[in-house]
Amino acid sequence: MTHAKAGWLPAILAWFAPSASEAPWSAHDSHRAALEGWHVFEIDGVYELGAISHPAEWFGGDVPPAFGWAVPAHRGSGPVFASDEDAWRHVAERARGGNALHRRALGFLAARAPEEREAIRAAAGF
Repeated sequence: MTHAKAGWLPAILAWFAPSASEAPWSAHDSHRAALEGWHVFEIDGVYELGAISHPAEWFGGDVPPAFGWAVPAHRGSGPVFASDEDAWRHVAERARGGNALHRRALGFLAARAPEEREAIRAAAGF
């Protein structure tokens, strides 16, 4: 099978799948990101991706019961990432690997905060 023929199915599936920028960033996405130590912040209509300084404070000491998850013990006492740039690299690396949450975050930023998305691309290479 030639390379051109081998790629037809993924191309068709990609055509019908919503792009990451079309997928909304939900409260569930925010919670999952926070469990990893990062978040898409919105301040006065401006979106940024950054590290969460104190995860335990973010959750008020506990995770909302609707999610049924616990904050991992190693993430509850201090920051997971030393800087926003470390969080950018983490998200870009996971997105590069195909993780839907991380791809959605970058797509969301590309659509709503292109300057932030380009800064992440420059810092993380993806």
